Amino acid sequence: MPSSSAATARSQGHRPSPPYSSASAIIGGTVTGHHVVKIEGHSYTKEKLPNGNAISSLPFTVGDHQWRINYYPNGNGSEEADFVSVFLCLAAGQPVKARATFSLLN
Repeated sequence: MPSSSAATARSQGHRPSPPYSSASAIIGGTVTGHHVVKIEGHSYTKEKLPNGNAISSLPFTVGDHQWRINYYPNGNGSEEADFVSVFLCLAAGQPVKARATFSLLN
């Protein structure tokens, strides 16, 4: 039997509020892509660029985002001076999560 408030609401032409529930789904997708940077004259760049200085690639687009690759021929810090450092950098836009794999070919 309906409660007295529900009966009163019906007699005045109002419908009582039903219990509401809802659901939604957010399905994230992944975008994959690749970009090739060819470094000509690695020995020359290693000789001329000091530790902590980079050469940036031209911007490229993957997944509606603009990216650059920063190449540090003598590392990006004093502890990396004997190594090459390579970074994927978001060139424009809001921060986004990304995963990158680099392959260096000789």
